[in-house]
Amino acid sequence: MALRTFVSMTVREDALDQARRTLWTLVTDTMSPAEFTSYNKPDAPTVVVVSVPGDAREEVAERLASLTSLPYEIEVQEATSH
Repeated sequence: MALRTFVSMTVREDALDQARRTLWTLVTDTMSPAEFTSYNKPDAPTVVVVSVPGDAREEVAERLASLTSLPYEIEVQEATSH
């Protein structure tokens, strides 16, 4: 069973660059951060997500605590291959 740790930040436009830079520091493989925005809603927040291999909850939480005050969510899921 292969696990991946998903980290997401939901931010407004004024914090988007900080969220991008923060999540890029977590990249350890070819999975770069992805962004999701509701373009039909002008002030809608953007969700920036990155995943890292394995169950890295503690390591990710420690690293993010030292890098940012932005809110984030960490979730571990079983990786699926397509």
